[in-house]
Order: sequence, then structure tokens, then C-alpha cells
Amino acid sequence: MKKIDNGDWGAFIVTKKILQGVPVAYCFRTEPFREMNGWQLVSIEDSKEDQDNPDCYTIAAMTTLLKANPALEVMMEIFNAPWYTYLEWIYEGEETEGGPVDFRRLKGFYDFGRNKMTTIPEILAGPGLPADLEV
Repeated sequence: MKKIDNGDWGAFIVTKKILQGVPVAYCFRTEPFREMNGWQLVSIEDSKEDQDNPDCYTIAAMTTLLKANPALEVMMEIFNAPWYTYLEWIYEGEETEGGPVDFRRLKGFYDFGRNKMTTIPEILAGPGLPADLEV
């Protein structure tokens, strides 16, 4: 892993399962507050009930995320996305393709602001979360 200064990234709010190496299902960004960078990550194993429980979450630095799951290095690429970006992480072999999901291989992102699969340059350009979608 390359040298990372956590001060450049601020703190992420993540579910504890993310730090156990469980792949990300969704991430979204709100406006930053103090040392918090606004990014929140939810794992594929976190139920709605889990997500409603504050004890499900913890705060983590970039180096902690990368130690837990090196695939999270993509956060460095999408980090500067605008506030209210809301993404689903899509992995190889999604059920729509009829094969088993390979959570080691990120295929791309579904952007709820655009209602379509998207690219990193599009993510960085906006438009962010639709006004009618609650976070």
C-alpha cells in the first residue's frame, strides 16, 4: 500500500462490517462536518434494521479502510464527488447475468442521481442525489 496521509482524506462513517472486510453495497456523501469528509459506506450484509442502529457504525481513516479491504482504494478515485452522490457498488457476476457474484471484482457503480450505470468521471461531475430520495 502506498503511503497515505489520513489528514488529506478526513474520516469516513462506515458500518462495522466494512472493517471486517465485507464488500460495500452502497456509499453516499453528505456535506462534511469537522473532520468528517461526508462519505458513508454500507456493506452488502447490513440489513435495514442494522442501518437504523447507530451501534452499526464506526469512524475510520483511509488507511484503516484499505487495510480492511484493499478494493476500497477506489474511494481515492471517487473521493471528490459532489455532496449528495449516492452510489450502488456493482460486482462481477451480478444476478442479472445469471452467475455467482464475485465480490472481489468491482464492475462499476450505479448512480442513483442519474438512474444508470456510471463512470468515475461522471461521478466526479455530479449531479448527485435526486431531491426525492431520502438518505
